[in-house]
Amino acid sequence: MPGNPGKVIQLAVVLMAVLGMAFAALPALSVAAMSPGPAAAPAAEDKPKPKRRAAKRAPEPAREAAAAVPAAPVINPKYNDVMTPVLMRDYAGAAEILRAGAWVDRSDRNGETALMLAAKQGDPKMTALLLEHGANPNRSGPSGNLHAYAGIGGNAEVVKLITKAGAR
Repeated sequence: MPGNPGKVIQLAVVLMAVLGMAFAALPALSVAAMSPGPAAAPAAEDKPKPKRRAAKRAPEPAREAAAAVPAAPVINPKYNDVMTPVLMRDYAGAAEILRAGAWVDRSDRNGETALMLAAKQGDPKMTALLLEHGANPNRSGPSGNLHAYAGIGGNAEVVKLITKAGAR
């Protein structure tokens, strides 16, 4: 067959005729044939039901009272922890983050708290700020108790502050 082009053409013609008959047997698809005509009215259960309107209610007093309360101001502190402003000796930044509610006794990965670092730096103003915000003077770190850190800082005023706060 491959050597005879006449037979190939005859086979192609027969194939096209068979396919043509097969396609002719399929129903004609058109948009008009698929959509219902005017004679096809929707059944009663197919009709959309009218939506009920809810009765208007008076607003609840609790919601009105909540709306009357002013929103709290957004605090956007300079630092996101207490340790950073202590290390930078930024008193205003430390006060700001403490007012925002930061945990004053959070320790770093070495186990030192901001109060220990303030005492080690010999910074009485920062030490007093941290103690005012509830820093625990009796926590111990890797270098010992708070008196050991104050000894490294070498500031007598820091020693007096932590002793007065109850450091053992």
